[in-house]
Amino acid sequence: MFVLGWDYAVDSFYWISGFTCAAVCYERLYKKRNLSNPLSVFYGIADAWGHKFYKVYPVYIALILYYWKIMPLLGHGPIWHRLVGSSKLCDD
Repeated sequence: MFVLGWDYAVDSFYWISGFTCAAVCYERLYKKRNLSNPLSVFYGIADAWGHKFYKVYPVYIALILYYWKIMPLLGHGPIWHRLVGSSKLCDD
């Protein structure tokens, strides 16, 4: 019975995280800008996306560079050539 309810757990997580994100964005917009101006709402959403971009993008680039350049230099073993072979696709 517990296994049958997993899809509801994921849906509940998405709903709660979406609601929390919307509440935080609304609070930021309410404190900083006039909500009656549609352009200020657009700038608030763009500001939130820009903040998320600058928060996530450097880590994403660092992981790609690690996988592409550093990981092939770190190991050896019977299946190591499979891992390194997939990272060589980045060179093309």
